[in-house]
Amino acid sequence: MPRFHYQASNPQGETVSGNHQAEDAVQVRDYLRTQHLFPISVTEEKEAAWNWGKGRWSLSERVIWMQQLAAALEARLPLLEALGILVQQSAEASQARKVTQAIYSAVQGGQPLDYALNEYSRYFDRMTITVVRSGIESGKLPQFLTDLAKDWEAQQILRQKVMAAMLYPALVGGVSLLMTTGLLFYLTPTLENLFAKRWDQLPWITRFMVALGKILREYGWVLLLMIGGFIAWLPRLLKRPGVQVKLQQLILKTPWVGVLSVGLDSARMANTLGILVASGIPLLKAIVIARPAVKLFTLSDALGRIHERVQQGGSLGRAFKEENLFPSTLVHWIESGERSGELADRLKQAAKQLQMDAERRIMVFTSILEPILILGTGCIVLVLVLSILLPMTSIQQLVK
Repeated sequence: MPRFHYQASNPQGETVSGNHQAEDAVQVRDYLRTQHLFPISVTEEKEAAWNWGKGRWSLSERVIWMQQLAAALEARLPLLEALGILVQQSAEASQARKVTQAIYSAVQGGQPLDYALNEYSRYFDRMTITVVRSGIESGKLPQFLTDLAKDWEAQQILRQKVMAAMLYPALVGGVSLLMTTGLLFYLTPTLENLFAKRWDQLPWITRFMVALGKILREYGWVLLLMIGGFIAWLPRLLKRPGVQVKLQQLILKTPWVGVLSVGLDSARMANTLGILVASGIPLLKAIVIARPAVKLFTLSDALGRIHERVQQGGSLGRAFKEENLFPSTLVHWIESGERSGELADRLKQAAKQLQMDAERRIMVFTSILEPILILGTGCIVLVLVLSILLPMTSIQQLVK
């Protein structure tokens, strides 16, 4: 849906500005009139086709933004003043400043904070909006913002740990690929010229390597174009629902990756439910809101069935247990929370434990992957060395 930037006049005669998503400018003007604002100008925002990273607001920046907003409100600063401080602290021409300025203008124009955040659903999901709304209604907005910041920070830390764990295997694999490609490009022509007269007498491994190098030299550009085209087409392919379902089915059937994916998704869902329940959201509504946080379709469908069982009067722990899809750790923590009346805290504890378990699995996986990649690199080098030494040994035998 298009996003429009507007300027309007409030009943006090002050000019306010902000952003709003709508089908067209007419809907924006109608929306402004419902907010008791007189439209001055409404223009559609156009995004450049190639912005090369501009207009991004990273998760780490949003974590700091949320922490600063929570700290300012805990210091009993008015919301508008707190947002004004965030605007001043943001870098010039950054997306953070642009979004914060728009939120500031919307709040200044009389909109509640949750409505202002909802205009930027790209950065603030439905759970965030709901928790903020609950915080406003209960008068505990700083506390709820702190909980949201902790949730975002946990996601950021996990993402950084995964990237750090995969960095070394990626470097080893990349260096191996470059080394093998370089040798095939520059070494095999020498072998071909050296043994041209004895081609039929060469070992099969030497002929194979020479032929492979020749194919790479003559058709390497075609291969690069095919790889580039596939990489460019892959995001569109992965957006198709049918492809996503099949890919997730493959992931779940993969022995180690499937368990890890279920654990990470369950941790995200449990933490989301914990935050929502702690903020006073009814359990049934919290399940509905938390469902989009689940990325795996299998678990999302299961959460829908759990909602139906709880709606019919069943307990949450029993509903999770009957699905037989979620980790037993999560089920035990939920049952404990229902017995003790501290469901929100138990859900957060379950999420923390599941996340720690996922981190351990990632570390084990990378520790196994590293020697496998090194061994694979050694095998490639061995094949290249054999392709050189074997024909030389054959020539020496012929000379003798």
